[in-house]
Amino acid sequence: EEKRDLLIVSPDSSPHREAVLRKISTALPQLQIRIIERMPFEEYLNLAQVAKWSLTFGEGLDDYFIGTFYRGGVGFAVFNQEFFTSEFKGLRTVYPNWETLAARIIGEIESLDNKEAMESYSAQVRLLITRIWSPDRTRTALREFYQGIFTLP
Repeated sequence: EEKRDLLIVSPDSSPHREAVLRKISTALPQLQIRIIERMPFEEYLNLAQVAKWSLTFGEGLDDYFIGTFYRGGVGFAVFNQEFFTSEFKGLRTVYPNWETLAARIIGEIESLDNKEAMESYSAQVRLLITRIWSPDRTRTALREFYQGIFTLP
């Protein structure tokens, strides 16, 4: 109930950004779209807390994606094999390419724009994130890093 009809967007440059955002704003004129740039971090956090949606044009597996789920919203991204682990490939808001994202994001926003659907999907993704990056696993990875043992997720 505390979420606003707001899509926060990463400031990363992308050749697809303008077309994707134009398509979203045309199809969903009631949706406020806010690119996160030139603002204090506190302001970003305030917006991120109330946003229902986020879209990252960056690496994909970043705070614009992950953080939104931890705050009870839904993040959208294109799968990037350098940053995502394979478990994320099957998620409904992680797309294989920008063309697929552009074709599906509006339908997904409309489909997930109710309390039950949003909470259910957000919880599903949080479980996946927590399973992959649990506190114990993070501590182990940090310890190994400082011991000179370098691994990928």
